[in-house]
Amino acid sequence: PAEAVTSLPPSDFAKEQFVAGLIGKSANLTDELSSSKAIASDKMKQVITGDMMTCKIVYQPPFTFRPQALNIFATNTLPSFQGGVDSGVERRLAVIPFDITIPKNKRLVGIGRKVAAEHTDLIIALAIEELGTVLRQGYFELPTAVKEATEQWFHDADLVLMWLDDGGLE
Repeated sequence: PAEAVTSLPPSDFAKEQFVAGLIGKSANLTDELSSSKAIASDKMKQVITGDMMTCKIVYQPPFTFRPQALNIFATNTLPSFQGGVDSGVERRLAVIPFDITIPKNKRLVGIGRKVAAEHTDLIIALAIEELGTVLRQGYFELPTAVKEATEQWFHDADLVLMWLDDGGLE
């Protein structure tokens, strides 16, 4: 439902009055990834890992809460990192590539709602099956395409590593 979703970019995670918008939300969906500084920040770590955060609703005293929203950031350009990529950032982010552009004449408006309405039982069954796999394994396995796209981003985002890989010392 609409009240379970918000749109808060990582650049606003450091602002107590904005991060309060994550309270009670199941999903944070935004089309802005912002800068590498925001992504590598302590606030981003707190939001992603569900650590206790201090927030403030205007004209009320500050208080703490535990963010629980799934964070999905859509972007056409991934930010680069100065000085390399922190391993904590690497553990918390995954790039899901969408390399196929559907031609306009083949696009279906509202396809998500239509599939959800017409195939609810199948979607729930698939979700339960995948949850069972995660519980049996003890972890969630990322698809190969996601792993490769994420590794490529971190490689390209680290100019020193890219320079070394390109034979910079030779």
